[in-house]
Amino acid sequence: MDIRAIKHNSKIFDKNYVILFAIFCIFLYPEVLTHSSFYRFLRLFQTFATFFCVLFFIINFINNKLLIGINIFFLIYFIVTGISSNYLDTALYFYTHTFPIIALSLYFVKINPKIFWKCISDYYYIILLINSSLTLLMPHGILTIVGNHGTTKEIFLLGEQNQIIPVYLFGLFFSLIYFYLYKEQKMRIFILFVITWLSSLYYGSVTSLIGLFFFTILTLVNYIYFTKQTESMCTYCIVTNFKNYLIGLIGIIVLNVSIVVFRIQRLLEPIFEMFNKDATFSTRTQIWDEALKFLYTSPIIGHGAFPRNRYLFINDNYFSPHNLFLQLFLMGGLILFSVFIYLMQLSISDLAKIKISHTRNTISIFLMVFFLMSVVEIYGIPKLFFLLAMPMLISQTHEHPDFIK
Repeated sequence: MDIRAIKHNSKIFDKNYVILFAIFCIFLYPEVLTHSSFYRFLRLFQTFATFFCVLFFIINFINNKLLIGINIFFLIYFIVTGISSNYLDTALYFYTHTFPIIALSLYFVKINPKIFWKCISDYYYIILLINSSLTLLMPHGILTIVGNHGTTKEIFLLGEQNQIIPVYLFGLFFSLIYFYLYKEQKMRIFILFVITWLSSLYYGSVTSLIGLFFFTILTLVNYIYFTKQTESMCTYCIVTNFKNYLIGLIGIIVLNVSIVVFRIQRLLEPIFEMFNKDATFSTRTQIWDEALKFLYTSPIIGHGAFPRNRYLFINDNYFSPHNLFLQLFLMGGLILFSVFIYLMQLSISDLAKIKISHTRNTISIFLMVFFLMSVVEIYGIPKLFFLLAMPMLISQTHEHPDFIK
């Protein structure tokens, strides 16, 4: 059997579990809290916690390449922000939501991996159930924000409608990993898929529906072969070695350039029209044109941090670039994008080393879906980097001495 089990029976609610749950509440809090009076105290606490996490990193993980790379990424980001935009508070926000949770996760995985994976899957399961329940009770959101031009946005527990489903996908991902590692909580996965699909249909984000469709199909294929204790030729060809991962990375870059710069989606315009859609992806192409113009003014170092990633002013409104790679280039130009490619290389290097096929496939599926959705949306640097850290965390889990085949 291609699965490992822990040697000892850990108590579910031991001190590490409680501490971890508190950490997740602090660094992975529901988005609606950003609109509360409590948020300023939460940010202050996060900032102090980040300082201690940096010291902790220097003492314990100074040789970890991924953590070093993340710190280099943000050092460049801070420098460019100081030079170009001076929104250092925004840059600090991204850092305090990225580095501490990865460093602390690595620490607790090294102590007791089963407690870590159980706690994070429990945490996401709880907040997803709460969000789904509140959506039923308050279908128009917990609160409504009025924009500068009278436009309104409905804010749910997990944020705006087009940002919610990726959080559900993270919850599914963590439950799947826990299941493949320990063969527990199988019913939870089914429940999460049901509420994720219902929520996606209700929120109505086309990007989320497409991403969820691919995630569901590929996860189902992976699970079928898990139950047969074998591996499909398709997934074998895709995810068995580092070379194939690099090909996948190149494919992601080519896909983004083809759609954002060369607009190959125009070839499919008749299909879009069948569904009453257009090849501009809801005016995304106009936003990309403006983002490219802004990028050309500083292609090497970019423009640093901007509040809420809204670099563009179009028709009296501020917009984010609605594409992950454009976002990275605007943040720090070619220099910062090169560091990101290095971080990707480290992540896929760890991924290729994972010997357990179904956990490896699950990460590969989520990475593919996340980057596919990120062609037309931005889900935040913290989510991206946390996902890139997953191969490292699972590799550490498999190497833990408390595990047996």
